[in-house]
Formats: sequence, C-alpha cells, structure tokens
Amino acid sequence: MTITLRPYQIEARDAVLADWNQHQAVLGVASTGTGKTEIFLGVLDELIRRQQMTRALILVHRIDLAEQPRDRAAANWPGLPHIGIVQAEQNECREKIVAAMVQTLQSPGRLEQIIAAGPISHLIVDEVHRVNARTYLAVIKKLQAANPDLRILGVTATPRRTDGDGLRRVFSKISFKFTIKDAIRLKALCPFTALAVELPPVTVKETASDDGWDQEQMGNALDYDNVRAIVFSTWKEQASDRQTMIFTAGVKQAHHLAEYFRDQGVLAEVVDGTTPKEQRARIRDGYLAGAVQVLINCAVYTEGFDAPSTSCIAMVKPTKSDLVYIQAVGRGLRQAIGKSDCLILDFCPVGLHDMRLAGDLLGKPKKEKKAEDKAVQKGVILSAFAVDDEGNGIDGDVNEVKLRVLDMLGRHALQWTLDRGVATTVISTEVSLAIVMPQDKRIQKATELRGKPGWTPGMEKVYQDIQKYQLYWVGKDHEVRSLGNFDDPDLARAAADDFAEDHRQNAVADKRGKWRKLEPSPAQVKFARALGVYHDGMTRGACCQAIAQETIMRQFRALKIVK
Repeated sequence: MTITLRPYQIEARDAVLADWNQHQAVLGVASTGTGKTEIFLGVLDELIRRQQMTRALILVHRIDLAEQPRDRAAANWPGLPHIGIVQAEQNECREKIVAAMVQTLQSPGRLEQIIAAGPISHLIVDEVHRVNARTYLAVIKKLQAANPDLRILGVTATPRRTDGDGLRRVFSKISFKFTIKDAIRLKALCPFTALAVELPPVTVKETASDDGWDQEQMGNALDYDNVRAIVFSTWKEQASDRQTMIFTAGVKQAHHLAEYFRDQGVLAEVVDGTTPKEQRARIRDGYLAGAVQVLINCAVYTEGFDAPSTSCIAMVKPTKSDLVYIQAVGRGLRQAIGKSDCLILDFCPVGLHDMRLAGDLLGKPKKEKKAEDKAVQKGVILSAFAVDDEGNGIDGDVNEVKLRVLDMLGRHALQWTLDRGVATTVISTEVSLAIVMPQDKRIQKATELRGKPGWTPGMEKVYQDIQKYQLYWVGKDHEVRSLGNFDDPDLARAAADDFAEDHRQNAVADKRGKWRKLEPSPAQVKFARALGVYHDGMTRGACCQAIAQETIMRQFRALKIVK
C-alpha cells in the first residue's frame, strides 16, 4: 500500500526542504496524532526522488522508535529502501537509511562503521526534546566532522524539555508546528473527558527529577489497598467498557495494581523497564489485539507506542512535568474506528502542589463552574471541565462533559494581568507582551467620523486596528513593536504563547515560579509606590506585574495606542 500524505504533512515536508537551503538544522513540532513519522519519511522519500541524499541516519533512544519507521517504510513507502537497524547484535550499518539507538552509537566503533559505509548527508532526530543530552550532541558532532554540510531535522510532539533547556543550541529554525489544537481541527485527535480524582495525602520529598520527586518513593506512598480500591472503583464506574492504559510512579505499585485488577476479574497486564523483550512484545500484542483490557506500565509506554483503541488513560503517577503528562495522555488521543472519545482520570493525592493535570495543560475553560460543582458533589471527584472543537468552554454534567485538547505549547502558563482593556505579561527581564482589547469608545467615535470629509487612509487603518486584539512586544528601553492583530482573544493569546516559547526566561515567565510568592524587594516597593500601584501585602510576583502593567499603559498612552 502506498501512503498519501495529508495536505498539512505535505506542507511540513516542503517547509523542511525549503528551510534546509538556509539552515543546517531545523525543528518540526507535530503533536500526537499528526504523524511526525510520516512527515520525516516523506522528507526522506522526496530527497531520494530528487537525488539530493547520499545516506540518512534516524537517531532514536528506544528500539521501538527505530523499528516503527522501518516497518512503516516497508509497508507504505515503495520509494524508500530498507531501513537498517543498528542496535545490540543488529548491525545493518551499510544501508542507505539507518535507524540507530543513541546509546548503541556510544559503543566504540559503531558510529564509525556507519560513517565508513558512506557519508551521512541527512540526520533525523526523533523525540528531539532529548537532543541536548551529551550523548546526542556527541553523535551530532562526529557526523558534522565527517560531513560539515550535514542537514538535520529534529521532530517531536513535546518540544519543551523538562529541565527547561531549550533546543536553540542545535536548531536555528522551526520549519513546521502542528499543535494539539490543530490536530483537533484536522480530526486527527478524538475528544475526551477529564476527571480529577482525590487520593489520600502522601509525604514524599521533592527532588530535581522530571516529575518533581523520586518516583519509586511516590510509588511506594501510593502502593496501598485504599489507593488501589479508589483507582479500581473509579475505573469500574467510569471506564469499565474501555481499553485502558494506566501509568504508575513505581514498579512495585504497577505490579500490585495489576494484581488488584486481576483479582476483580479484569484482564490486566503490567510492563516495566525490567520486563523481558519477548514478554513485553507478547503483552503489547495482546493489548493491541484487545485480548488485554488494562495495560499498566511504569516508565515504558510514554513515547512511540501507538494503540489507537485506547480510550481511557489513568494517571496514578503525580507529576510536575508538562512533558511527562502530555506524553502519557497522548497515548489515548488517537482516532480509531468505533472510538468516540477518550477518558482521562487524574488521581491526585491531597496536599501535593503544582501537579500537572488536564486542566492545567489542556486549556481549562472559564465556563466550567457548573460541571465542577456537580463533580465535587460526587465526593472523590475534584474537577471536570469541557472544551468544544474550537476551544470554547461549555457546561455539562460530570459524566457528559467533553474535553478537546488545546495547544500543547500554548498551555497559557504565562501570568497575565488585565486592566483598563490591556493585558500584560512579563516573559523575561528585558521583554513584556501586551494584548490591547478592542477599544469600544474609540470605535464608536471613529464610526461617527468615518466617511466624513477629512477621513484619511491612515485613520482607516487605525479604525481597523482598534477593532481587533492587538499583540505588542514591549522592550525594557520603551521600545514597542507590533506582533499582529487578531479577531479573537484566544488567537492573540496563542500567538503570545508561541512568541514566548522562543523568547521567554522560564524562571521569570512561569506563573508557578516560587519567586512570585516572596516578599517584594525594597527597590520594587519604591518603584511601585512611585507609580501609585503598591499596596500592603503584595507579593513579589504581584508587584512585578503591577509595575509592568502601569509602565506599559503609560507607554501606550504616550504612543496613542490607547487613550
């Protein structure tokens, strides 16, 4: 069977090929369900058709991520040659296209054998959010030494690294970006319902890990019958007819939870990092075939596992990581025949702070109050919420509320302040962003004057601008630049999120930053008093926002952006 790329995939492929004329290393963001593997296979296929590629290397960090493009190329891409695998005892290093694990290429001679078989002209890095790791950079350095004209494409569904380290060290251009919101509009993802469920409190020391704490400790803290009973009873009530993936924090927790489900007569299997390859394959195949209803895993199937029939994701794995959460939830969002939606169950120990839940990352709307009220009345249900196909909030019963995923990058993690028709946010020590709302009084006055003698093209432009949501870049030295005008606030805020993604200082911009809760500095207090915006009890974050808001308002009035 020959694959036919979707229009947006063709657009992405062509953008990469065009950008390689100006940039050696480009980045592609394709959210879960939009087909990043098909996009980079399409790029390789087109390079071969144009006779512009000598050899290519696909760099991955897990063997299944190497086998996936190999299998799909063999099934759907007759123009592509066999993709060789370099991993452990497999050493198909002389193939025109090679897929290799980055860990394998650290072994003496393995990468050198690939290079010796012919120069690598193109490098594909899958799950590129990992690329700043020393092992990846070492491979890239050796490939560039062998071929200074090497072209690199990095692809990922989750471009924000957990450690906050950006990808600019390697990549100079984002060639394409298809967000989760785009995937919804393209019907590549299914709707889903999200419920947050209360668990008993736990005491676990916070660490600098991806999730925010030691996962085995968290797993042990949740490895009790009362927790398992809540998880099972919630699943039985809400999702007993759904094929389900459950993510756990610890290995023992995963196995004990699987035993609990089996004791209740549910066909459940468990996989962790120590599960033998053959057993893991058997369990995976059983789940894909529908013979296994519940697949419980610890740190295994967060990336590269395609099981479209999955219609429930249960997170019994509290995390502070946006990346970890999005990757796990993404396993349940793919469309499948007969699948109407996906249910997400977030299990939340009482007392944990800054945990990532569906409402934080997937665009909790303003109009969820009725649903939350009904949810809270159910006891252990903490929240439920709804977003329609275009991201608009809707109300509904806790068991009927439908959620559709919003932009994985535009998670609205910025701290906005709205006052006098202008919303502002600080994204770095040098830059703020501002959204000017439609100015009703100016619009009314301009409407009265429009068409009368003296009305100029310049006045018409201002008239059109003030009816839209105007996004501005505001520099520390009173410089102001327009970043565009938008028809609705969601589009303006999404554009601000996209800009901030590339220019923000995480410590400054993150609305959850611990510094925001501190007392303001004496200099802040003095400046805020001078501006007339200080009041007793202000935190450092509130003081920062108030100062930014007032100074930007004064700049905008001086420039006649607002009146």
